[in-house]
Amino acid sequence: MTIRAHKDGAVGGALLAFGPDGISRATYWKAIAAFQTQLPAIVDAGATAIYIITQAGFQIAPLTAPGKSDAEVKLMLTPFTKTLDQLNVTYSLNVSSESTFMGHFTKYFSPFPYGAYPTAQLLGGRLVPRSVVEQNNDALTSTFRDITENSAFYVAVTALGVGKPKNATPVSDNAVLPAWRNALLTVLVPSVWDFT
Repeated sequence: MTIRAHKDGAVGGALLAFGPDGISRATYWKAIAAFQTQLPAIVDAGATAIYIITQAGFQIAPLTAPGKSDAEVKLMLTPFTKTLDQLNVTYSLNVSSESTFMGHFTKYFSPFPYGAYPTAQLLGGRLVPRSVVEQNNDALTSTFRDITENSAFYVAVTALGVGKPKNATPVSDNAVLPAWRNALLTVLVPSVWDFT
């Protein structure tokens, strides 16, 4: 197995959130679909985005952009925030730039050692190819809507460019799991477990 290590340095980050209050359900889901159409460009710019979709709201938590300033992160999200403005969706956006990856990680994923996300969950998941987001985003968004509106589950997604890293010499043309070669999203569908 090959593991790549990268030199530490500045890491840009962002949190963006909005809910369905004050807008129609159709507009809420149109906004989510609009974000997903931006994911190939965001990932191609070297960022990773974790986002969560529930009945109560959408949240990018967080966007991680190695080597990017807070201004560059804001610019990266501008096509999406313009769409939100056009749809009259009220949102919060907080961007940052930390001097190290550990600073970024601590800001967005603490408290340690347990982290910001619950571990008592039932979950399943899938890898979603880039082609699905680029060519069939409406069906993907519809599936996410069906999961969140018709069950006790929510959708947690990580968008990342694992297929062919930019500015990286390929190690080989294979992968431990061949589906990683074309994946843009890793999708988890969790529900919190009630121990009582």
